[in-house]
Amino acid sequence: MWRSSVVTAGLRFGRSVEFKGAESEREIELQAAKTVVLFDIDGTLLVTRGHGLAAMLAVGKALFGEGFRSDGVEFAGRLDPLIVGDLFDLSGVPRTAENFSRLRSGYGAELVRRLNVHPPLALEGGAALVNAVSAHPDAIAGVMTGNYVECGTAKLSAIGIDPTVFQIGVWGDESPHDPPHRDHLPGVALSRAAEAGFGTVRGVVIGDTPMDVRCAHAHGMRAMGVATGKFNVDDLSAAGADLVVQNLAETQSLLDWIVGAPGYHSAARTAGSRERT
Repeated sequence: MWRSSVVTAGLRFGRSVEFKGAESEREIELQAAKTVVLFDIDGTLLVTRGHGLAAMLAVGKALFGEGFRSDGVEFAGRLDPLIVGDLFDLSGVPRTAENFSRLRSGYGAELVRRLNVHPPLALEGGAALVNAVSAHPDAIAGVMTGNYVECGTAKLSAIGIDPTVFQIGVWGDESPHDPPHRDHLPGVALSRAAEAGFGTVRGVVIGDTPMDVRCAHAHGMRAMGVATGKFNVDDLSAAGADLVVQNLAETQSLLDWIVGAPGYHSAARTAGSRERT
């Protein structure tokens, strides 16, 4: 049983669909749907090897004093505005709109400077899979990340991925709710797919944290967990990922899984991968 999230003419439907050969109108619609593929950035496509955090802390210290710190603040899988808010609370900085804006502006510039000196490490298979998805007629390449847009695009560009290859982008400050949450972002992606005229779509989230898995399932999407970040195969399996892989190296088999019909099980399995049935 696969719970689908379908967007048609600006409406979103979530329902359980079981494929056993019967071809109802809804099943046919799903089988013909394009797949919106939402890639996370950090820990999935690249790692900055600590230079992202270092840039944020350096700007915080320059703006608010040497007491600006990050002890105990969780970064993996979280939205930049939430991370900045936690840093402010920890460091005794008021959560004003002006302070958020000042840190964001300085962080973006400092991050670009540091990435020019210390380029991120591109993770195995990431760029190739992005390009394969972008070229596939039944897929729509998207990016969905906790990064501010200027920071996420700088990271992608630094490893040679053109941000414009993504037809849909959802960034860390684009939750429509207050307080924001990563679970809100897939809904933004689905709405943008409808607004762009893609018709009926279904979704796959590719990410390295249990938060990526959770936000995918919150919107009826499939989740591919990739164990190239802080969380290992067992962690991502326990979180309920529909497919867990060690990395994104096996481009064709992963692409087959991504664009396969709901309930599709690829015969080509990545070494160390696990698929939920």
